[in-house]
Amino acid sequence: MEYGYLSIFLLVFLQEIGIPSFPNELLLLYTGYLAYKGILDLFKVLIIVVTADISGSFILYILFFYCSTFLMKHKPNWLAAPYRMIRLLKIKMRNKGAMNIFFGRLIPFLRGYVSVVAGMLHVSIKKYAFMILLSALVWSGGYVLIGWIAGPFWNLLFEKMDGIRNWFIIIPLAFIFIVSIKSWTKKYFLKTV
Repeated sequence: MEYGYLSIFLLVFLQEIGIPSFPNELLLLYTGYLAYKGILDLFKVLIIVVTADISGSFILYILFFYCSTFLMKHKPNWLAAPYRMIRLLKIKMRNKGAMNIFFGRLIPFLRGYVSVVAGMLHVSIKKYAFMILLSALVWSGGYVLIGWIAGPFWNLLFEKMDGIRNWFIIIPLAFIFIVSIKSWTKKYFLKTV
């Protein structure tokens, strides 16, 4: 089962450095369930997911802390840099930086950008480290604990969803089909006009 722990670490880590992989929330809930079933050790899982969360976040922070000036100077011409927004963010980070980092890391989709912004704005590493630790405990550790607490209810949920299970496949496929048709028709009609 040691490879299970390694794969959990890698999936959480990759997501935190911005490489899309399996959605962390589902992975964390499922690992909590596996800990409930006794397949994984809850304490090990908590340490692994919090460590992966912190490690990935720190890599992004350090990368943008040291490379943001270079990246801004050598950005492609087509990429507009929001200098005014960056100045406003710097002011906000000086005033309530720690709390902005903590709460930003608790908002899905925004949480990955917090490390980038904190690095670009040169937020103090001590302030950043403490808020990342707290947010990793709350976010990653919280999802694992929810999966562990909800363990007894998973089987009941799957039994109730037996008839609904096919809809989880049909609805996304229908959505992809509709978007593809719309995109194709727009391209086709733009060419003919």
